[in-house]
Amino acid sequence: VGDKPVGDKPVGDKPVGDKPVGDKPDKGEKPGANKPDAVVEQGVARSNSEAGMILKDAKAAFDTQKYESARAMYQRVAKSPYYQGRGYLGLARVDFETKNYAGAISNANKAVDLGSAEARTVLANAYAKKGNYKAAVEEYRVVLGKEPNNPGVKAALTQALEKCGKACQ
Repeated sequence: VGDKPVGDKPVGDKPVGDKPVGDKPDKGEKPGANKPDAVVEQGVARSNSEAGMILKDAKAAFDTQKYESARAMYQRVAKSPYYQGRGYLGLARVDFETKNYAGAISNANKAVDLGSAEARTVLANAYAKKGNYKAAVEEYRVVLGKEPNNPGVKAALTQALEKCGKACQ
């Protein structure tokens, strides 16, 4: 047999014993079940479902103010090809809550670039916290263009306009 492929699969992917050699787990087996926990926990998401599970765990960590755990999980998603926008949105929220407003702006911009409309509110709030009221007003107006009845954004826009003055009128 040597190095010749068998059917559509190369020889290296053939089962050896009762476990496959490749990276794909058996049905019902968790991804990375045969690998040390540290490798599984630190790797990027390898599928939509894995990214979804990581996002769920990240939100739970965020909601309980375990920001560094949440950050690590959101980074795993942001670095993967699955749900990147949600990963960056989560990172922006963590940065905002930990008062890293420059990081919040950077990550929110990445999320916006990936199509996250929700990230614009985080972006606007971070701009306001940094004192860049003109940018905050612009972002709040974009959000209100899509969500005209959002009372929180209306109030934040009013505050930003007051602080910005004539430059934002």
